Order: sequence, then C-alpha cells, then structure tokens
Amino acid sequence: MCQLPNILLRTTSGFLVASFFSLETLIPQARKVDLTQLGFDFGVPILFFEGRHDPYARPSLIWSYYEMVGAPRKEFIWFDNSGHFPFFEEKQKFADYLIDTSDGFEETRKRTMEVHKELLKLAGEGK
Repeated sequence: MCQLPNILLRTTSGFLVASFFSLETLIPQARKVDLTQLGFDFGVPILFFEGRHDPYARPSLIWSYYEMVGAPRKEFIWFDNSGHFPFFEEKQKFADYLIDTSDGFEETRKRTMEVHKELLKLAGEGK
C-alpha cells in the first residue's frame, strides 16, 4: 500500500487508474506550459527537488531554469538515487530535508498571508 498526504492508493488498480489519468489529462496540459512566461523573479522561496535519473524532467533543463530564477531563497536539492519520484525513491532524505528547512519558511508564510489579505481587500473580497 502506498501512502501520500491525503491520498491512499490501496491497490495496484488504483495506482494504474491514477497513472492513466495523468497520462491522458495532465501530461498534455503540462506540455503546453512555458515556465519562462511566468518570468524569472519570484517573491517567495523556491525549492527544486530533482532526481539525477529523471527521464521526464531532464535534470540539465531543470538546472538551467533554476539558474535563471531569482527568489529570496532558492535551493536545488539533488537526489542521486532517484528518477522522477524522489519522494518515493529516497523517502528519508526527502522527509529529512523538508523537516530541516520548514522552520526557515515561517516568515515567508506570514508575509504571504499578509499580501494575500491585502489583495483580497483590493479585490473587494476581504473584510
């Protein structure tokens, strides 16, 4: 049985259904996304988790994009023994990294919530 946050895949058939959904729905949409159109300067921290053997998101392409991105904090975390799913293939390293770095994002989370509230007020949706 495979467990993810808020997802429980109890059977092989459940995993296959999810995989086919991704192939039929998500991948065609993802192919149309041009991340460069988002720009390269972001006001939030960005973490890149990349498996060195990823057959779908070429590591050299992801590294090139990472080098162009500007953010208050950015990190590129290599998973030497992983392909496309480092959170499955190197579970402990992935979990340890998230736990070790989560405290560093508290100020960013607070500021993001403040900005979100300001934007809602400007849009007439906030109180």
